[in-house]
Amino acid sequence: MAIICVGAAILFLRSPSTILHPQFWAEDGTFWYADAYNQGGFISTLHSYGGYFQTISRLTAWISLAAPLHTAPLIFSIIALSIQLLPALLLVSGRFNELIPRKSVQYLCALFLLLIPNSAEIHGNITNSQWYLAVAAFLILIATIPQTRRAKFFDFFILLLSALSGPFSLFLFPIAFILVIARKTRAHFFHAIAIAIGGALQAASILFLNHGGRLHMMPHMDIKLIFAIFARQVVFGLMIGANGYAWALAHIPAFTTTVLLTTIVAVGCLWYAVLRASLEIKLALLFGTMIFVVSLLSPTGNFSLTPALLILSRTSNGIRYWLIPMIACGAGFIWCATRARFKIVKYFSTALLILSVIGIIVDFRHPVRDQFSLTSAEKILNDAEPGLRIVVPIAPTGWNMTLIKHL
Repeated sequence: MAIICVGAAILFLRSPSTILHPQFWAEDGTFWYADAYNQGGFISTLHSYGGYFQTISRLTAWISLAAPLHTAPLIFSIIALSIQLLPALLLVSGRFNELIPRKSVQYLCALFLLLIPNSAEIHGNITNSQWYLAVAAFLILIATIPQTRRAKFFDFFILLLSALSGPFSLFLFPIAFILVIARKTRAHFFHAIAIAIGGALQAASILFLNHGGRLHMMPHMDIKLIFAIFARQVVFGLMIGANGYAWALAHIPAFTTTVLLTTIVAVGCLWYAVLRASLEIKLALLFGTMIFVVSLLSPTGNFSLTPALLILSRTSNGIRYWLIPMIACGAGFIWCATRARFKIVKYFSTALLILSVIGIIVDFRHPVRDQFSLTSAEKILNDAEPGLRIVVPIAPTGWNMTLIKHL
């Protein structure tokens, strides 16, 4: 319980307004809540969006219908933050004692997940909770199998929920399959089944129902831009954060040369981990690589005027895409710093991890989001005749949700 309280306190301090002044964020209100309110919670969960099913977002909106409109954003925030806390709790649950024998390292890894820089966009909103849910699903796959039926059911539930809450099952299934071959346990087989079910439904949605335009949006590939994105968003996003990178770019002469050399060192350390690390670390790097590559092939956003990769290499757009690659790199650096045989690899990896303290500090507090009140909209709906349609502004500025008064 103390660990939960400490973790929750850290997440609260990073963005107090998420709880004190909760807001619908983008799709939270425009699609998840509006669809649940207008169509009914159950019906809305059957709809895909952006090319795939997003079950956790739909379920959250369905649950929030039990409360008044002005309270719904708080429910969204609480569920989102709970999912964000889950991977850290898994790390210190005792199920990683074999992979991470030292308890102190387990706690440091959990803190790293809670304090990770370059993550403002995905903090405390249910729209982006699917990324943290995918991290939790990966940790369940590589963790020691629990002994109790209740814990095994929990694992299966989280894996299935993650598989139905984004496209991640398509990348988690190869990992689950490798573990089935390597571990040869019944539990790992059922893990693969849970992910395969979700993966089949997500693949069907993308191919046959609604691919959200993703199959026609692949940007032009440029190796220099790909390297620049990896350097800025993943390596330096992990080390000095979005705020630290912006400051260094403006104030440090020849900073681009520093970025180039540091990224080459980082890649060298990660390649050593690919060759020498345990299976679990190799799978983490594989997962991060797959997410990174697919994010480059099919990003979403307003790229009509400027090429997608150019925007992603020069701005903080699309932060959600880099969460899992950053975590994978962090896992690789931690392994190299603690397990590598060559001292130069240990020293470089340790230095990279120490630099991440800068990112944790400068990116600790997230920006306060635009504030909108739902009180007047709730009053209008309560007093209105059935069929009235109102448009309610939500965060960020420019987003709205349309609600239709029902019987």
